[in-house]
Amino acid sequence: MSVYIFGVGVMLSQFYFFRSGIPQPAHFLMVVPLIFSLVRNRAIILVPKGEKSPKLLLVFFFYAALVNLSYGIYLHDADFLVPIVYFLYGLIVYVVLQNILLYRSGGLAVITRFLFIGLALLFLMAVMGIGDYRFFPRYNAFFNDPNQMAFWALCVASMLLAQRSMSDIVKGLVFLFLFYVILKSASRSGLVGFSVLVLGFWVAYIGNAISVSNFKKLTGIFLTISLGLGLGYVFVKDNMETIVYVQSRLSQVDVEEQAVNRGYTRFVDYPEYLFLGAGEGAEVRFDSRETEIHSTWAGLLFYYGIPGLLLMLFFILRIVKSLSLSQKLIFAAPLLYSFSTLGYRTPIFWVFLAFFYCLTILQDDRRKKVLAGSQCGIVRTN
Repeated sequence: MSVYIFGVGVMLSQFYFFRSGIPQPAHFLMVVPLIFSLVRNRAIILVPKGEKSPKLLLVFFFYAALVNLSYGIYLHDADFLVPIVYFLYGLIVYVVLQNILLYRSGGLAVITRFLFIGLALLFLMAVMGIGDYRFFPRYNAFFNDPNQMAFWALCVASMLLAQRSMSDIVKGLVFLFLFYVILKSASRSGLVGFSVLVLGFWVAYIGNAISVSNFKKLTGIFLTISLGLGLGYVFVKDNMETIVYVQSRLSQVDVEEQAVNRGYTRFVDYPEYLFLGAGEGAEVRFDSRETEIHSTWAGLLFYYGIPGLLLMLFFILRIVKSLSLSQKLIFAAPLLYSFSTLGYRTPIFWVFLAFFYCLTILQDDRRKKVLAGSQCGIVRTN
């Protein structure tokens, strides 16, 4: 039951009914499995046996909490407590999915099904125009802005495309869904992320084509590519106005303006905060408009300093080491997008991290050690 509740939560996490920063209804579903486990006195594994990577996320959480608490007390500002809640929630989502994928039979298949349904639902809503155009002509469905939608779609698509067992037809559909959603969002960074996904997909395809001598398999690959190109042409032809708009946005990129808007200039203006971090709050210290940083990587470095950024990067590098070349490229797509959006406060970011970390375990021989037990748990049952 917990697996399905979490899956529904991920699928519906694309529906925002309140402003950003406020918990959305689906977000509560993603922590229900933890409550069930605690009530039933079931084990909650924080760090799988033989693994060290999740400890980096735990240390990151405590470091971020320490930085924010310190500034909150020093500046007498309770707003610094809000990021601590964000990170705690994200860590819980990570732990819940980690337990589902590694210790629940069939967990990967169930979550994969809900990810696909969620992306297909977003695609259908985009085709039918259901949702909002808050920044017309950019479509944002039920997200609060198009960039949120593009990031969510990229994360979901990457989790689906990275799986070796997924059929070529399903992967083709995922690409079509993602392409159309990114196109409707008119997100420049989304197009970059999509391009990297395409590269990773082709690397895997070329490798399979070289190693495959089965005529039936090759025929399936050819038909899938032909279908994808055909439907892609139809989508492009029916959305020429959107494409022209995207081209105009790409041609009008002002690097200096984007650096200011994303918060990168703070590194030059306030370099003293790069060492230990400025804490996530009281933005008036750096901008009279109280504008926050719009980049995951710039945010981690400025708000939490070199220690915070390195802790997250080391965790990500541990994942990268265990992925194939094509999977590395697919994994990189949402991470590259994160240079222009603050993604670590959204649940899908933590779902994305947990999914790829567990995927590295499930596809190699470390799985037996992990299933044997844990190094650290909230609750232990014999």
